[in-house]
Amino acid sequence: MIEASPEPSLGPVNGEASRLVGRLQSGEVTCERVLGDAIARIEALDACVNAVVVRRFEAARDRARELDRSNGLARRAMPLFGLPITVKESFDVDGLPTCWGIPAFAGSIAQKDAEAVRRLVSAGAIVVGKTNVAPALADWQSANPVYGRTDNPWDTTRTPGGSSGGSAAALAAGFTLIELGSDIAGSIRGPAHFCGVFGHKPTPGLIPLAGHALPGDLVVPEFAVAGPMARSGADLRLAFRVLAGPDTSTATGWRLQLPDADHMVARLRIAVLATHPRAPASAAVRAGVEAAAGVAHSLGAEVTRLERLPFDAEDAFETFLLMLRAETLARGPAEVQARLADEASSLRPDDRSYRAVVRRAAGLHHVDWVAALQRREAVRNAWSTLFGRLDLVLCPAAMTTAYPHDLSGDREFRTLDVDGVSRNYNDQLFWAALAGFPGLPATVFPTHRDAAGLPVGVQAVAPVLHDLRAIAAATEIAAALPSLGTPAGFS
Repeated sequence: MIEASPEPSLGPVNGEASRLVGRLQSGEVTCERVLGDAIARIEALDACVNAVVVRRFEAARDRARELDRSNGLARRAMPLFGLPITVKESFDVDGLPTCWGIPAFAGSIAQKDAEAVRRLVSAGAIVVGKTNVAPALADWQSANPVYGRTDNPWDTTRTPGGSSGGSAAALAAGFTLIELGSDIAGSIRGPAHFCGVFGHKPTPGLIPLAGHALPGDLVVPEFAVAGPMARSGADLRLAFRVLAGPDTSTATGWRLQLPDADHMVARLRIAVLATHPRAPASAAVRAGVEAAAGVAHSLGAEVTRLERLPFDAEDAFETFLLMLRAETLARGPAEVQARLADEASSLRPDDRSYRAVVRRAAGLHHVDWVAALQRREAVRNAWSTLFGRLDLVLCPAAMTTAYPHDLSGDREFRTLDVDGVSRNYNDQLFWAALAGFPGLPATVFPTHRDAAGLPVGVQAVAPVLHDLRAIAAATEIAAALPSLGTPAGFS
């Protein structure tokens, strides 16, 4: 038995998951001790950010004590043995509510773990609680009427992003080393960028989404993926390895064998896209992309500029928004969908604003959906051709660093300040769509902090199914950059 001592906390903030798991597997420290440190940290510090909004501390303690009774062989068979983790509220955890921040579902209690959660638990992880989300997972901020608002640990007047904002905030605050998030339009990548952590949007289908839905919703939305988030690249890869694999419905006939990260950065052909007229990146964000490119070049990579994308980026973005909003509106109130569809008739044909796209999406016919699929396939083919001569693309994850909370009115009327220029709030989805629309894997990693002390992340986009390349390159480049440190008050 390990008694209390004045040594530093063994909690998540003090090291990478693999090192901590090694100590737990060897019995150097107990699962109960490490869990106790994690719980104590959440209890002491989470009031500042409101990240872990659903807690299961007693059940976690029972699980820790059970794991502590495991023999050495069983311990070594679990790659996450004894590791305390949190997961996004939108994933089912047996006995806990899953409501996506929507009051009407606040009493909905999960009867079993989501498949991705089950894989983490089977690997030895201990789920301590669930982290906050945007309402219906439909915003780049994480504030809802059920759980309240989550703040960014680096600056609590600013958003941690959304919809996996609670996930990123929990990582940045040191409440956990590994998180389970989901992404349909930057919901992993935006928060990772805003909070200075790692996040991976996988190739669609690699990580099952069973158990990530509101009651009665049986269809996985277009573009939706589940993915890991972590405090380090090594931990991101560890979690991805645990999570990736065929769903139970196809596992009897299919096995996953991804291409390994066969090249170090020194052997990669990397293109850099630091900004785009459709969604101009701020100076701080561009500096992050340039810093990452500079490190890649210094490591020996062949670095070139991507002067233009090999497809109509504006049309691709508009098509992405059209399909995305058609999906989300189909899951919402019928009267809202009908009203917006009626309003579409008054739009000018040349109106390509976000507001116009939403209204066209509300009344989208199947023939229009098929046409959108055709356009997406053309973009996929263009990316495939591009990756015939490239291995990776470095680009922004968002237009700006974390911005002040703005929950005023409907998001279609909000604006975003980009170096003194007012842009539509929804323009930031462009950088999420860049990888999301064609289904490319993308890893966001931290590069530096800007003049205001806010983290800056960069998105590493790889070819389809080359997820491990994106994660490995992000890990290697980030390791060569100065550490961000920790947010004030969370050291």
